[in-house]
Amino acid sequence: MGEKVPAGFEAYVRIPHPKWEKVSEGTAGSIFYHGCWMRPVPYDAEVDAIVADEGQLIGPWAETLFEVLVEESPLPNAECVCGLWEGFGTRGRPATAHITIGVDLYLLYHAPLEVIGHWLSTHREASPSNVPSMAWPEDRRWCVVTPFQFFSTYVGGSRELIDRLLDRRDQIDVRAACLDDNMKTTLGYL
Repeated sequence: MGEKVPAGFEAYVRIPHPKWEKVSEGTAGSIFYHGCWMRPVPYDAEVDAIVADEGQLIGPWAETLFEVLVEESPLPNAECVCGLWEGFGTRGRPATAHITIGVDLYLLYHAPLEVIGHWLSTHREASPSNVPSMAWPEDRRWCVVTPFQFFSTYVGGSRELIDRLLDRRDQIDVRAACLDDNMKTTLGYL
């Protein structure tokens, strides 16, 4: 995990991207997704569901994540640095710089935290090019990374932030993680 997620935070979690179960319109936590009403279920749930989305966390679980990040930030509209894998382009958001992590190049741009949360919570189509692959506030108190070729989102931050996320397990599938976790074996590849 340390090849994709920055070191230096007190604690980390992994949020496996949900599978999507077909439900009736109006079901709590559902969104209109892939042409029908769906709700997120844990990746390893024993249900007949559409496979998790590679490289993106969207919908109700993203909303929960960003509610906690807003609580952690000094201002709800705090400016964040966003990185988008170069293969997606920046979808009209002008890149201000770039960074390389491992062999992947990310184009950097700025956006308010509220806007990032809105992109994730209202996003309806499976196109990870619409949301950042990584984001962190200017004060670097946390970092969210969604590697484009994996089925989990990773969050690094203070012990208090990570505990608040773990306390929301009834709203989001969140699991403790370490920098030495093997991303390929934890979900979806081996």
